[in-house]
Amino acid sequence: MLQQGLEIQSNLADDRKEEARLRAQHAAWTADSARVRENLNVLRRTKGNAPLEQELARKLATLERDLGLLSGRLVQLSETIAELEAKLKQLLSDVSLQPRS
Repeated sequence: MLQQGLEIQSNLADDRKEEARLRAQHAAWTADSARVRENLNVLRRTKGNAPLEQELARKLATLERDLGLLSGRLVQLSETIAELEAKLKQLLSDVSLQPRS
C-alpha cells in the first residue's frame, strides 16, 4: 500500500510539472496569437501587403489549431491529476496506525 501511494505521488508530481509547462506554453501561444491578430488588423488597413497578410493568416491558423490541441491536452491532464488525487486520498483514508486485531 505504501509503495502504491509513493507511485501515485510520483505520478502526481510529474503530471503537475507537465501541467505547469503546458500552461506556460499556452500563455506564450496566446500572446503570440494576439500579436499576430493585431498585426493582421494593421495590415488589412493598408494596401500592398497581401503576401505578408497571407503569411500571418496562415501563422494565426496554425497557432489557433495548436492552442486548441494544447487546451485539450490540459483538460486531459487536469482530469488525470484529479483521478490520481482521489486515488491517493482513498489510499490514505485506508491507512491506520492502529494494530490489527
